[in-house]
Amino acid sequence: MEPHVAARQDKRNLSSLALTTEVAESAAYYRLIIDFLKLANPTKYVAHNGHKQELARVLSEDAAAFQSAVIQNTFTAGGTIPWNENPVNFADEDPRNHWSYDGRLCSAARKIQLHSGISLDVLQFWNTDVYGYKQNRSECTSGIGSHRTGGCLWDAATVLSDYLTRPSKQVLAHHPILSLQGSKVGKGRHKQPAWSWEDKYCIELGAGLAAPTVVAATLGARAVATDADLQTLEMSTANVDAYLKVAHDPARRKAFVRELSWDDDTHNQALQEEFSQPHADVVLMADCVYVLDNQGAWGLLMRQVLRMSTPETLIFLSMAQRRAALEAKFLSKVAEKFIVNEVPTKDLHPTAVKGAHGRMHQDTGDIRLFCLQKRS
Repeated sequence: MEPHVAARQDKRNLSSLALTTEVAESAAYYRLIIDFLKLANPTKYVAHNGHKQELARVLSEDAAAFQSAVIQNTFTAGGTIPWNENPVNFADEDPRNHWSYDGRLCSAARKIQLHSGISLDVLQFWNTDVYGYKQNRSECTSGIGSHRTGGCLWDAATVLSDYLTRPSKQVLAHHPILSLQGSKVGKGRHKQPAWSWEDKYCIELGAGLAAPTVVAATLGARAVATDADLQTLEMSTANVDAYLKVAHDPARRKAFVRELSWDDDTHNQALQEEFSQPHADVVLMADCVYVLDNQGAWGLLMRQVLRMSTPETLIFLSMAQRRAALEAKFLSKVAEKFIVNEVPTKDLHPTAVKGAHGRMHQDTGDIRLFCLQKRS
């Protein structure tokens, strides 16, 4: 048998059989680990840009640590690990596969396919630490403490971006006032003008990588990505600039990045003066309530939305299910000032569902999307 054929046969045997300590210690299993890590996290382990020796060292060390951990875990009843508990068989969407999760986080860019056929390439900056310095590839992991949360494309932003591209009738369906646009209402059955994204003044709060902003601009809106953190704004700017480079028609170049601290008078006044509009037509929020136990931020966020909206403003809030009790409390507070309607999961991007293939984060629950209307 040819060597490469034998190697493929070894991989099939190792993947399909219960794993014993003897097999876990073998050179063949070590090679399988190498292949698994390179597939799960190519940004960290696949050599490029002249770093071959360093990446080979990191891959070797991590594979050895992986193998050692597996060996320690084979001392179960009977001394084996079932094939479906063998880490090298973990699927990309398996929450235990943190190697693949790290790979998605540390990737320089992620491509998402939206409902309308729009394919969006989003630049990521997860390997930039909280001080703005680029980290070594071998240090690029999913630990939140050393990273800005705005540095990667979270699933809530993907879901929100996708929903914006749906037909206008569907986008407006859960807004009590705007859902009437384009329909005949009243005694005279006067037809309301159809709603369009064209020249709508759209503001994204806590924008991070600004994916929803870019999508809104692509659809024709004057879209402004805002954030209070200056280094996060640099990340927003990188994605908006990348969009502007491909928006060859100057009339379509309607994406902007601006600093905005929630409920800050100076920042809000500057926005109103620059865009000559006291209120937004559209307000977008994706995972802005990530730290739900910071209830002070709830008030700031809601005051910000209140001051920049009217009952006819289209407001979307997307969030990952993390803590049910706090989410319910937050939504009850929102409902005091806004009519809150949830978009059914069946109408959302496939990555809205926990466990879906291609999701960024498999440990959080489903993504929920809410349409808000400010109460009169």
